[in-house]
Amino acid sequence: MKTKDVVFIALMAAVMSVLAQIAIPLAFVPVPFTLQVFGVVLAGLILNPADAFMSMLVYILLGTAGLPVFAQFEAGAAAVIGPKGGFLISFPLAAYVISLIVRKKDTWLLKLAGCAAGLAVIYAAGTLQLSAVTGMGMAKAVYTGALPFIPLDAAKAFLAAAVAKPVKRAVLSLSS
Repeated sequence: MKTKDVVFIALMAAVMSVLAQIAIPLAFVPVPFTLQVFGVVLAGLILNPADAFMSMLVYILLGTAGLPVFAQFEAGAAAVIGPKGGFLISFPLAAYVISLIVRKKDTWLLKLAGCAAGLAVIYAAGTLQLSAVTGMGMAKAVYTGALPFIPLDAAKAFLAAAVAKPVKRAVLSLSS
């Protein structure tokens, strides 16, 4: 692995740590509204699949190790095995899937397909764990943990897709 790759992985993990703190608690579900999806999508669009996966894995490992990088400054294994944990655990795979899809060709159609696939990974893992940990049925977990977030997450994904290319150019120019 090149030094540049390690720096970009660390940079995206740091970006996720900041984006997670932009959080709005919601009364109807233990999962807050955050900008984490924006970070996952951005990592997937900017980095190659392995590095996108690693950047989100580093983020999760930092939080699990006790650094308060999860939403609302949470940290520790309890956050990963709790109601929100499925969403967190899904981030590496979601970033990987997004990157894998857009690597074929950088078009808006593939970016949107990658974002949709990444969001599907996040919602699937997140609602499964939300249902299992809280005891609510799967339908209620989807109703409270996914459906209210779809419009905002779609907007975050679209915004990430719009800024990914200029951000990548800017970051690459710093490394040369």
